[in-house]
Amino acid sequence: STFGAANERARRTSMDVDTNAYGVLGLDFASAPDDGAIKKAFRKLALKTHPDKRPASEREAAEKEFDALQKAYDVLSDADARQALDDVLRATAVRRAAHAARDAKRKRAVEDLEARERAAAGSSGTLSDEQKARERLRVELARLRKQREGSRRYTPSMDSDNVASVAVEVPEHLYRSLKAVWRRDDDSDASAYSAKKLRDIFETFGTVEDVVLREGKKKKGSALVVFATIDACVAASNATSGDLSNPLVVTRAAIPAKSTQGAETSVTK
Repeated sequence: STFGAANERARRTSMDVDTNAYGVLGLDFASAPDDGAIKKAFRKLALKTHPDKRPASEREAAEKEFDALQKAYDVLSDADARQALDDVLRATAVRRAAHAARDAKRKRAVEDLEARERAAAGSSGTLSDEQKARERLRVELARLRKQREGSRRYTPSMDSDNVASVAVEVPEHLYRSLKAVWRRDDDSDASAYSAKKLRDIFETFGTVEDVVLREGKKKKGSALVVFATIDACVAASNATSGDLSNPLVVTRAAIPAKSTQGAETSVTK
């Protein structure tokens, strides 16, 4: 099936998504895809693999696959990270082509020569072009990971042993609210969502009291949607909403704890 094939693809590429970003998006590095082709490939796969479109039993695998797609797109949509990756791929291709072109009779002599060259490079402190390219890629990927981690909010999880010992006071309206997130290319992106557009989308689930657009990252937009009732909020959180080319990712802003031992609440900020 399409989902089965996608799952297998995600499994094979999840461990090396940083250096196989083109492959994760189904693109061929040798064809030099432009920004438009990269964006088109990402959106096409994102629509097919979005976790909200999977059964509950496949949700965990879908989230991992979707995360791999997102990481690959982050690398290829960032000019510096993409250039670093391209340098690594080109250097690797040159090295492999050189190895493939060598005659079998010269293999041992070439390996001995390379060993001497590596030893000389190590003693002189110089790096090969491939080593330099890999180091630059490492730096750029570390920068991207730091940016991604800075955008995440940590929600503490509490077990039954300590849930009664900590109380979190949550404003009542957050129980009736959703956080909606979408991708945008820049401030003038035609596919971005306005407060009015979000209100029109979510009014199909019930009365919307307020829509608050949030300032976020350049490539992501977000908003808090406040419903009049919790039932409407729950219904909207379980549905896939937004444009097919740029679907909304929604989460509950606050969920009452199931435990009766305290007033604990899970909050998404």
